[in-house]
This record gives sequence, structure tokens and C-alpha cells, in this order.
Amino acid sequence: MAKKSNKLDPALRQELEALRDEMEEMRDEVEKGLRFCHVLMTRNQGALGAHGNIINGLGHILASNRVVDPEAVDQARLAYEEASGRPRFRVRVAPDVDKYSAELETVEIDCAARLPLCKGACCTQSFVLGAQDLDEGIIRWQYGDPYVNEQGDDGRCVHQRDDMLCTVHEQRPLFCRMYDCRKDPRIWLDFDRKVPNPSLAERPQLSAVPPTSEEDAAAQQDGDG
Repeated sequence: MAKKSNKLDPALRQELEALRDEMEEMRDEVEKGLRFCHVLMTRNQGALGAHGNIINGLGHILASNRVVDPEAVDQARLAYEEASGRPRFRVRVAPDVDKYSAELETVEIDCAARLPLCKGACCTQSFVLGAQDLDEGIIRWQYGDPYVNEQGDDGRCVHQRDDMLCTVHEQRPLFCRMYDCRKDPRIWLDFDRKVPNPSLAERPQLSAVPPTSEEDAAAQQDGDG
């Protein structure tokens, strides 16, 4: 009986490769379009924040001079905020620094020797990409939270392999180059003695982007632009 071949037909393989290239081109175009939208959105947020400050100033003057009832103004404001909610969407980009600069003091650690202990927990952190990362188009980011690095359902960076090694090490973002796990108690109880934090057994997601309250998020939106 003839052994069945698992090789793809050359014509089909060529068609699949062409489709893959086309999808990559489409992805690039989508990212460019989103970046354009995000730039405009950030400018609009700044403009809205400026107008909001003017309105708040006018309200304060009117209330101080008893032209309007301050309590009525506060009640109306609270009712409006409760009905509409505060906007939580914002666009952030890391400082514009050349991550390939020879003058940049990056952190060098023998990660391969420590992976069995730390389990590559540094790759469970979330952080904002820089313009250089976005221009390269290699590091993936979350469309719903631009431009925070994309993570899988397990909380790991999508560029981390199952063996915990990085697939984009040469192009890794500035945050990854500057991050020093030796000073992070969430990973090492004692770096020199190779004593990891016991919680790593559960692979917790470490956040380099601290959560903010709705008030802080709105204030940052008003300040962006």
C-alpha cells in the first residue's frame, strides 16, 4: 500500500504564501489607519479638555458671584456624569528614545540560566510601545488599548514562545531593554541566591501600566494632546 504524502501541492503552497503576504499587507494598512485615527483622537481629547477647563472656569465665576446656585450646578453635574459616564479610552505612546542607541545603558541578565526558576515572568508585563516600535510594525499591540503590548489569554506576551524565549529579541521594545528583574520582588526574593517569588508558580500577570481610577483616566485624557 502506497504511503500517503503530507506535502502540500506546490501550487497550493504558493497560493497560501501569497494569501499570507496579502494578509500581512492588510494588517500593515489597518495599523497605519488606526495610528492616524489615534493621533486625531488624541488631539480631540486635548481640545475637549481645554474647552472643559473654560467651562469649569465660567461655572466657578458664575457660582462665586451667585449668578447661579452652586448646589444646583453640582447636582446637575453629578446627574450628567452618572448618566453619561466618564470616557475611559485613551492613547498612550512611550517616550521617543532610540532603543538601538549604543549609548543606551540596557540591562543584561543571563535569562537562559534562570528561566527554569523565573518562568519568563517578565514577559507577562504590560507596557506602552514607542513610536519606533510602531514604525517597525513588528511588536504587536492591543487594538482596544493602543499602544499597549499585546498579550495572549494566558497573560504572556504574544512574542514569547512556549519555551519562554523571545521571538523578537533583537527588536524588543525599550521597556524590555531597560527592565531589571533583579530589583523586582514580584519575581525574585533573592536574585543572587536564585530564590524566586513562590507566587510565580501561578504565573501572575505583572503590570507595568498601573491601573487608574476613572477620575485619573479622565484627567489624563484631558491632559493628552
